Amino acid sequence: MADRLKYFTIFATMFLVMPIYTLFHELGHAIFALLFTDDNVDIVIGESEAKIGSLKLKRINICFHNLITYYGICCCGEIKKESNKKLKRILISLGGPLVSAIFAGIGLLMYYYTSGSFINRIFNGITWSALIQLFMTIIPMKYKSGSYNGMISDGKRIMNVLKGKA
Repeated sequence: MADRLKYFTIFATMFLVMPIYTLFHELGHAIFALLFTDDNVDIVIGESEAKIGSLKLKRINICFHNLITYYGICCCGEIKKESNKKLKRILISLGGPLVSAIFAGIGLLMYYYTSGSFINRIFNGITWSALIQLFMTIIPMKYKSGSYNGMISDGKRIMNVLKGKA
């Protein structure tokens, strides 16, 4: 019974924190997009048709379609200066995975510092959520199904820039 509760806690935590991680992941992209573009940056969280709310923070527009989701996307305009355009595109693409890696690192540290306690299970779920998001976005690939069907990962976007395809 204790093992079931342990795994339930881990998976429940993962389920609950994924939308939060998705928002922060997209904000990671948005930070670099704000630095390198003059246009507004749009973030969409969730994939349903019904919009449940929105938030405007200066040049960032965040639109919420669903709060139980792992789907998010960040859109921005063209990079404003031609100098270092490749590097800027890479940094915009890398911003999300970088935030995911930071959350994974913090979660891992907290997991080890809380060993043996109930909170340890929560940090275990937090860490796994961040790691899953990190690897699902940094590995270069084209998504073949699900919410991102037909889109490319952040890692693939970076590879395309390095190869001169973007």
